[in-house]
Amino acid sequence: ICQMVYDEVNDCVYFAYRNNSNNQDHCPPTGIYSYNVATGQVTCIIRGVEAYGIAINNQPSKLF
Repeated sequence: ICQMVYDEVNDCVYFAYRNNSNNQDHCPPTGIYSYNVATGQVTCIIRGVEAYGIAINNQPSKLF
């Protein structure tokens, strides 16, 4: 795990994971994940991204 960040709004922890294992079939794939604190569920958000870090912008914004 490269870095973790807590999102107060969604009560989730986001982290970047890099799979460098020799046995990649038994380990989660490289990507960006979220951990829901309330449910204990881990979800892969973006698969195949080799991120070194992650950040959350706490200012709500409209992209489009």
